[in-house]
Amino acid sequence: MIIDVGATNLTSSGSAERINNVDRQLTFISVQAKPANAGNIFIGVSDVSSSNGWTLKPGEAKDIDFDPQGIGLFVNMNLLFFDGADTNDDIEWIVFYKQ
Repeated sequence: MIIDVGATNLTSSGSAERINNVDRQLTFISVQAKPANAGNIFIGVSDVSSSNGWTLKPGEAKDIDFDPQGIGLFVNMNLLFFDGADTNDDIEWIVFYKQ
């Protein structure tokens, strides 16, 4: 298992942006909206928006385990996107990649 940690800045509110552009297979991700954010962040796939996404309030964190039974399920990191109402809000993330 490979662990990666990072933060991503929302450069343009109202537009879905990749959490990370790495083309690696991940089995788990934990995302947190930075506490100082001005508004909510929304997590999803390429069509994520304020009406179509998993909401993170400032300071809130959520985990997604893509392989809870350990049978080899994964999703590519570059398929996960986020959006928000406020440009320059940030998310922090930690992922476990498949080796």
